[in-house]
Amino acid sequence: MSEANKTQVGGDHYKSYYAHWDLVQRLSLDYLIGCATKYVTRWRKKNGLEDLKKALHYLNKRSESAPLLAPNCLIPVAVKEVDAFVKANRLDAVERRFILLASVAQTSEDFDYARQALFTLMDEVERDLPVPKPVPLTEENHYTERVGDTPSCGDGSFDARMRKPPMGRWGDM
Repeated sequence: MSEANKTQVGGDHYKSYYAHWDLVQRLSLDYLIGCATKYVTRWRKKNGLEDLKKALHYLNKRSESAPLLAPNCLIPVAVKEVDAFVKANRLDAVERRFILLASVAQTSEDFDYARQALFTLMDEVERDLPVPKPVPLTEENHYTERVGDTPSCGDGSFDARMRKPPMGRWGDM
């Protein structure tokens, strides 16, 4: 283990014998994909759904420039490295799928597949969240945010403004 890997400033959500930045270096991932995969790696240990939304934001930004950029790495190398990383960090199959797909994505369709894996994780989080109880309107809380004020996809999934989904369950946007 390198000297830099022995220390983490602020928490322990990246502690592993195969650190996220090592994956980024070995696969020569660009900044945006590195950030997206970082948030998927740490979401269970740090900020939950917020981290998944950040991952989606970075993936969406990267996919806007997809036709202009060359592939990040060779697929067989990516599979080997991602599998080692997933094992070291005890990530699940959907997290593995996202990290692998994002790491090798070259086309809009590739990014759609990665986005779909991320949506699967987000749906998992939303199913586990407690359902907030509506607050009756009173003079004291008249201007506060209430349940149902945020636009959704109609099925209880998170804010529709963040999604750039593939065809299928999520519709065309």
